[in-house]
Amino acid sequence: MMARIRATMTVSGMSASTAIEAQGRRQLAAIEAGMEGVTEGVLLDLRQNIRDAFPRSSRLPTTITGEARGAERGLPPAALIYPRRGANVAELLESHTGATITPRGGKALAIPLRGVPRIGYQRRRQMTPEQYRATFGRDSLHFVPARPGSKALGYLAATRKAGRDFTRGKPGTRRSGRQPKRYDLLFVLVRAVVLPARLKPLPIIEKWVELAPVYIERAAALIGE
Repeated sequence: MMARIRATMTVSGMSASTAIEAQGRRQLAAIEAGMEGVTEGVLLDLRQNIRDAFPRSSRLPTTITGEARGAERGLPPAALIYPRRGANVAELLESHTGATITPRGGKALAIPLRGVPRIGYQRRRQMTPEQYRATFGRDSLHFVPARPGSKALGYLAATRKAGRDFTRGKPGTRRSGRQPKRYDLLFVLVRAVVLPARLKPLPIIEKWVELAPVYIERAAALIGE
């Protein structure tokens, strides 16, 4: 972020080199002060964006913070924005910028449906297939293939005694006299999920990159540069 700072200098009672150094310190102070204003503005806008995307969460907008870093180790002043220490939200926030979620270790993502039990703080999170099997037994979930043409790869289901027939139409089921199996579908298996872009940090960053020179010039005017 660069800004033009017009400076005039009158040497009186000091050497030219001393005056130039003093002027440089004032200009650097103006840049640092301007970056403090930029940091505050970026944080306000980003937190409002998160608040709009997650209106039910009063905590999530406060999980990001930032600071204006002064010039040090040869680096220029900068605005730093980052998650608070201990707030494991970086992946969550990134996933809501329109990211595509793909499986890390397996071949499919298991998307929980309404019937999956909830666990955790105030029972906010639904169980994963691994947690479901650990709770109800290794054989508690069964694979049910998806119908031809479906976007799903298949389903994980729990057997139940009564309910909708998800194997209807299998050749020989009715002729053999056997009762079709009945399931509660609990997880949909898909190759990937594209999350909607609920967060839009890039326009906010671009806005404040353009405003940075304005804030620096205002700070320079206040200190007489």
